[in-house]
Amino acid sequence: MTTPPHPEPVGSRSFQLFQQLVPPHLLDAFEVGHKSVFSHWIVVWLMIFQRLSRNASLSRTVAELKVEPVASDLPDCKRVREGGVSMNTGAFSQARSNLPSEVAAKVADHVFETLANTQRPIWKGRRAFALDGTTLSLTHRPELLDQFPPARNQHG
Repeated sequence: MTTPPHPEPVGSRSFQLFQQLVPPHLLDAFEVGHKSVFSHWIVVWLMIFQRLSRNASLSRTVAELKVEPVASDLPDCKRVREGGVSMNTGAFSQARSNLPSEVAAKVADHVFETLANTQRPIWKGRRAFALDGTTLSLTHRPELLDQFPPARNQHG
């Protein structure tokens, strides 16, 4: 039995693509209070990094703050200026939990619009998209159940 090849490690190319697709100023309107190392933009990147790194540990994810080019793109805040960015995972964990769902929606919409606008029509003069529903959940609605009844097996 052969094992599938390991994906290429997440590196600066991924971060550069993230910078292009999600410019830091896109999320400025969501920032409130004092500046923090864990701006919404940095938190979104670290969450993406964690997923691309095959669910890296929180410690490995927070360590990404010390690696270029991420280190040079940290927000201008006191801890960054004084070189006191801690590798403790608690602040990142809290920032992840406090990330407004509107931020995730804004990022998803912006990335979709950016990518969709750069693609030429490929199917009958239209843009086509493939959607993998393995992580997609729809709201429970009677009309959906009518159209797509639950699967049945020999036990009902």
